[in-house]
Amino acid sequence: MHFTHVYIQKNEHSFHFFLSDSLGSESSECAFLLFRLTTLFSDAKKYILITQRQFDNFTCPIFAIKDAVYMTLHPQIFDILQNPLCLQTISFSGSSHPFQPSPSLITLSDNYVRVPPPEMMRALQNSQIWKEYLLQAQTIYPKEDLCSLQAKIQKHQNVTNGRAFYFLCKYTEQILEDFL
Repeated sequence: MHFTHVYIQKNEHSFHFFLSDSLGSESSECAFLLFRLTTLFSDAKKYILITQRQFDNFTCPIFAIKDAVYMTLHPQIFDILQNPLCLQTISFSGSSHPFQPSPSLITLSDNYVRVPPPEMMRALQNSQIWKEYLLQAQTIYPKEDLCSLQAKIQKHQNVTNGRAFYFLCKYTEQILEDFL
């Protein structure tokens, strides 16, 4: 089982969606979900996070919940992501994408997000990717946002998988309490 997050926003004349899978855009779950969303919202403007943030087998719910909270609190996410410095152009042939039966379903004009807002990188599990992210993000986001997040990450640098599992249980319990 895998958890991922999709934020869908309907404007007056169009749909936008942001698929933020913690395993990055290479996961089969992300590819299948992208195919389904493209089928349902063929005219939607698509944003797909390509940065892998998760490197273990059990913290995907934490990333999905954090992304849901972030995007709920920041409905202007699509305004932020329209910055060309956040995006990376990726092209693939129809035969290389596992869930693309027709080239018309998934277009090469999809927006692949390489540099998401800093708060989305807070639970990142790889320090090398964090360093690369900082180099790219410093030209896009305010320095004080990056410095603040850097301080938080350094303070909690030695978080163990046990602590991550604790938060998984905590957030899962909160979600169940809200729905039941």
